[in-house]
Amino acid sequence: MFYVIIIIILHVLQFFLIGICNTVGRVISGAVSVIPQVSPLLLNNICVTLAGLSILLTPFCTTFTSMAVAIASYGLFACRY
Repeated sequence: MFYVIIIIILHVLQFFLIGICNTVGRVISGAVSVIPQVSPLLLNNICVTLAGLSILLTPFCTTFTSMAVAIASYGLFACRY
């Protein structure tokens, strides 16, 4: 029973991690998009590509740490949608 509670807590932490990284990514991408030399379309395409790559890496995650890195990178790059 204790093992099930730990698993549930870890899943909840992953959702919080996506939300926090998505908020940070929105602030950073908004600040970068204001720069006149940066193309917002190019920034969007780069973020969509990197978000897709981070999703493709999730089947290879074998530990909580590797899954947390993949989830955090998805949350960070999915902010431009």
